[in-house]
Amino acid sequence: MNNFFGEIVGYLSGVCTTLAFLPQAIKSITTKNVSGLSLYMYIIYCMGLVFWILYGVYLHSFQIMYL
Repeated sequence: MNNFFGEIVGYLSGVCTTLAFLPQAIKSITTKNVSGLSLYMYIIYCMGLVFWILYGVYLHSFQIMYL
């Protein structure tokens, strides 16, 4: 995989991961109904994001650390 393609894939994965729960968050805020949300899902998702950041630090990869 060439460097440019790898960078693009890295940025796209970061953006998709970051924006994945935005529609659910907006719906929860507007309807003020969070009964359909799973606390465990959010805990696991946040742990995954922390691991992405640690992995980005390890690789010195800005698109992983900041997106």
